[in-house]
Amino acid sequence: MSKENSKKRIREITAFAAALLLAAAFSVPAGTEIMGVRLGNAVVASAADSGTCGTDLTWTLDDAGTLTISGIGEMDNWSFGSKDAPWYGNKRSIKSVVINNGVTSIGEMAFLHCINLESITIPDSVNTIGGLAFNSCTGIESINIPKSVTSIGYQAFCGCTNLKGIEVDSNNPAYSSEGGVLFNKSKTSLTAYPNAKGDSYIIPDGVTSIDFAAFCECTSLKSVTIPNSVESIGDYAFYCCSSLESLFIPEGLSNIGTDAIPIPAAQVKYTVVDDGVFLIKDVNLNDQLSVTFPKEIGGEPVKAVFIEDGTAGVTIPNTATQIKYTVSDDKVAITRATAGTEKISLTIPEKIGGKDVAAIGDNAFADCTNLEKVTLPDSIISIGNSAFARCPSLAGINIPNGVNSIGADAFIGCPSLGSITIPSSVTSIGTGALNSSSSITVDDSNPNYSSKDGVLFNKDGTILIAYPINKSGD
Repeated sequence: MSKENSKKRIREITAFAAALLLAAAFSVPAGTEIMGVRLGNAVVASAADSGTCGTDLTWTLDDAGTLTISGIGEMDNWSFGSKDAPWYGNKRSIKSVVINNGVTSIGEMAFLHCINLESITIPDSVNTIGGLAFNSCTGIESINIPKSVTSIGYQAFCGCTNLKGIEVDSNNPAYSSEGGVLFNKSKTSLTAYPNAKGDSYIIPDGVTSIDFAAFCECTSLKSVTIPNSVESIGDYAFYCCSSLESLFIPEGLSNIGTDAIPIPAAQVKYTVVDDGVFLIKDVNLNDQLSVTFPKEIGGEPVKAVFIEDGTAGVTIPNTATQIKYTVSDDKVAITRATAGTEKISLTIPEKIGGKDVAAIGDNAFADCTNLEKVTLPDSIISIGNSAFARCPSLAGINIPNGVNSIGADAFIGCPSLGSITIPSSVTSIGTGALNSSSSITVDDSNPNYSSKDGVLFNKDGTILIAYPINKSGD
């Protein structure tokens, strides 16, 4: 079925459901038709308990509620509002479905609205599951897809409000599952998320597309994190996800389908700075008051998050280091970091929003107890007073050629700090800035400073400026 026809089916289902609700609210004469379906006495009339459902297929429904389908070949397909499955009139009586070996397909809308259906047996002979096949089967908690199935139609499991997992035979050549979620074989396309799996989901890294209506009617789902690997989101991907509060989306993802994202959901766009380090680029809270950034994205623990100072409504988990920055005169300054519980080696980006990161502000990383290493970009011009004060785990940092000033006490209280190399560009070093290091080396072309045996002097060596307290051999 084409994507356009799939969209049409969604509109038809929505309109038909509204019509049925309206009919329930008001007195409707027996025999009234709505969108081709006869209401009134025709709805409650007894249906046959056996018959045919394909050229060479038969069906029977016993008193225990077991629907058995037998024969060889394809099951018929049925269409919404015009041709129902032959057991549709007894849909509430169906508790289990047994499809015998030899049946090669499950027809479109075969078990639509079988709300008391709890179990389904699919044999290895079935190769196709039609669109809407199990739509609104609210009693099913799990479905096992055999190795023979190579085609699953649109919204096959949509509206299965108690479905917790879809499991796929490991030998299936077309599909796979991970944690009960249905993917294609290579796990690059997310095909269907079970309605009752959980209220939050972190899509695995490596997924490149989210299929048409993949999260259809996941009414309990509140938060979804999309990894940087995703390149497209299909039409109606989060259709009727009425509780969805937040979506975390990579900034570069622009191929987003029609009505893919419900408007009430907050959208937080991010970029990847380094392994486990992320930058929040844009926040649109929509109808939400606040959101919490995930602890994991694409299987990678979130260790640090850069966020513009003053950004409201986004909470960073306490496991991650939160790094705030400001933008002024086309330059970015890192203003304040709050330590997380995760150990981190941090690479600061050269640009944020196309603007140079030029300064590490006063006290910016002070008391970041889990900061182990920092890599500064070449764009840095200044390091402020006490910028890295009292970082007991900090063992290494580079001073880029381009830095002209290092503030007082910049690295005070950093007992793990090793050697520091001062480039030729540095013309000002504040009191106590480098005393916690183990050795200080100065570029020979520096006009203001020199070093000897790991000790910092003025240029001509007549004034001792800083003696490293952790200098080896002393």
